[in-house]
Amino acid sequence: MDERDPIERLTEREREALRGWLHHKTAKEIALDLGISHYAVEKRLKTARLKLGVATSLEAARQLAASEGYGPAVAQTADLAPPAVIVKTWPTRLRYLGAIVVITILAAVLTLAVQAPPRAEQLALQDTAQPAGPRTAASPRELPPGNRAASMCEVGQFLAGGFGGFDTDGSGSMEPQEVARLEPKDQYRDPSIGPAPAAGDVDQPAIAKWMPMLDTDRDGLVSQSEYVTYMMPWILWQGVPEAWINPDPARCQG
Repeated sequence: MDERDPIERLTEREREALRGWLHHKTAKEIALDLGISHYAVEKRLKTARLKLGVATSLEAARQLAASEGYGPAVAQTADLAPPAVIVKTWPTRLRYLGAIVVITILAAVLTLAVQAPPRAEQLALQDTAQPAGPRTAASPRELPPGNRAASMCEVGQFLAGGFGGFDTDGSGSMEPQEVARLEPKDQYRDPSIGPAPAAGDVDQPAIAKWMPMLDTDRDGLVSQSEYVTYMMPWILWQGVPEAWINPDPARCQG
């Protein structure tokens, strides 16, 4: 058990987010400053709250400010500049380019392996609420019945839309109990992790299986970007449901 002062348990990334929050910036404004998504900012704020045992991000930010020897942000006069906050940023375009390269390599490896995707992903990502949409160009391989081929952009939108079905509390990230829902509880459950627990009980074996695969930054939560990055190769392989209609097709043109 970690017996350090809760403030000492905060990572530098969480401190950066709290400093921005202390100066009354929104998650999107902080994200622009740090060169990350606002989902990542919300995730860092949530983790900081959990570590400090407080209910609001503002309270967490004030505790950090007190420990670092400065007070909360106040209204500034015209000749009084706000204190500078040093942040480390990476160019956003390079981040996206790197993610696309990694995803493309993973998709190629899976294609060469000629193996079917886990049943868990197939069950978790089915969506038949919309009327059938037009087919894309024919795939060089056989797709599962009821699925159609889709571009990387379309698959990204499909997965981003499905993320909310797992993030049931709307926090912007999946907690371990929410991640456990990826594992089926019927005959398609992974036999190596044992039978499903009773209704209402936490599925610890499923958490132990899925968290190491999805939580790549090891902060105890799964962000939307982590979820999409992991699922992308599988959905590129098996396609999206024919019933799914892209809500923003213009975004994937050009």
